[in-house]
Amino acid sequence: MTTRPFRLILSLAGAALVIGLVVFIYATSSKAFFFNDDYAWLSQSWHVDPRNFFDLSRYSHFYRPVIELYFGWSLKAFGCDPVPFHWLSVAIHLMTSGLVFLLAREIGMTRVFAYFAALWFAVQSGPVEAVAWIGAITDLMPGFW
Repeated sequence: MTTRPFRLILSLAGAALVIGLVVFIYATSSKAFFFNDDYAWLSQSWHVDPRNFFDLSRYSHFYRPVIELYFGWSLKAFGCDPVPFHWLSVAIHLMTSGLVFLLAREIGMTRVFAYFAALWFAVQSGPVEAVAWIGAITDLMPGFW
């Protein structure tokens, strides 16, 4: 039987390991510049106005008002510096990994199983494009929600 302080230390160490590994994995990509669709999202974001979200004639194929708000806010907060955009994607990926842990616990899995599920989700190579590419926030955000 483990004591409460010991479990807290283990939990914090596990969380620190996941965060450290994710930061290590994505640190290089945070130095990348904007690419491909990033420019389209940024150029559209200069004119984001929530009052226009219900004017569907403005949209030629995708209707993504939450993503428009995300880029509009991010552009105002970060300007055209891609580094904070990258780290915000990493933060959303980490939060989603935490939700994987909570989901595993909610469906009755042990704490150890839930931890390894979150760790596996955080470091697997599957979502690397969604995390490393700024414009792929359209994959990260729905995964989080």
